Amino acid sequence: MRAKLTSARFRHINETLYTTPSNSSLELFATQPEMYTEYHLGFRQQVSVWPSNPVDTFIHTLRDRSKIKFQKGYSRALNSTAVQPLPRDRDTGICTVADLGCGDAKIAATFNHGKGLKEKIKVLSFDLQASTPDVTIADVANLPLPKESVDVVIFCLALMGTNFLQFVDEAHRILKWRGELWVAEIKSRFNRKASAADGNSNAVGRKKGTEDAEDGDEPEMEGGEKRGVPKVYMNFVDALKKRGFTLKGAVDGQNKMFVRMEFVKQPPEAGGKEDEEMEGRAAMGRRMPKKPKFIEEDLKEDMIMKPCVYKL
Repeated sequence: MRAKLTSARFRHINETLYTTPSNSSLELFATQPEMYTEYHLGFRQQVSVWPSNPVDTFIHTLRDRSKIKFQKGYSRALNSTAVQPLPRDRDTGICTVADLGCGDAKIAATFNHGKGLKEKIKVLSFDLQASTPDVTIADVANLPLPKESVDVVIFCLALMGTNFLQFVDEAHRILKWRGELWVAEIKSRFNRKASAADGNSNAVGRKKGTEDAEDGDEPEMEGGEKRGVPKVYMNFVDALKKRGFTLKGAVDGQNKMFVRMEFVKQPPEAGGKEDEEMEGRAAMGRRMPKKPKFIEEDLKEDMIMKPCVYKL
């Protein structure tokens, strides 16, 4: 009975976080901090039945890439399948990671103390409340970090507010040029044609061994399969491209419950070499090349990913 009550309380708070803007959630936990404790108690209960935890995958990725030393002439091609070194500060050799919506701050606990210090990975953790001393309380849409100050940003099941695109904009602000954005999200959140008939959009509570038939199907590809982007994720990838991020490699959808994507911060396109070339073509009367197709301005958060809303 206690477990059922904890689960019910978690679902209620979880739905609130998904259906309100992040500044309102920050205020909610500031006035009722016990709700944050209840939420993470329920979240840990959910994690215990997952076949795998994407946080552990990010930790392994950081650890594996930290072992690779950068060499002159090393390929940074976005479509490269080789394991690449982490982006690091040229002077200190430290890779600064911002774990946004960090929860229990497991990544910081792994690298900020003891033996983890040898890997030269510094983790800055932010969330709506501080579960450990490693965590700074903040609205992820408005972080107390300088511009271009971190090398990697991680969103691990953390794009929860109705304003999560502002989180992406903030990630772009704090990342250095060619810094990386790592995202892990629940597959069932991404909009499908039959989304209205999906019912309960939450998939985090499935027990080990259960599968989602829809997730198990071969994904439909959008236009060019060269990008390795199933159609269901195209709105999300295009939204990030519009905000200055280019997908690195292919979408990793091998896990039944979660999808992972890695992006690289690119320089702003406006006023760049491409614009100058297009202006030159226009002046000479040449045919203008087609501009990349981005999502329309009115494509909002709820049209890119669904919130976790539970059936009564």
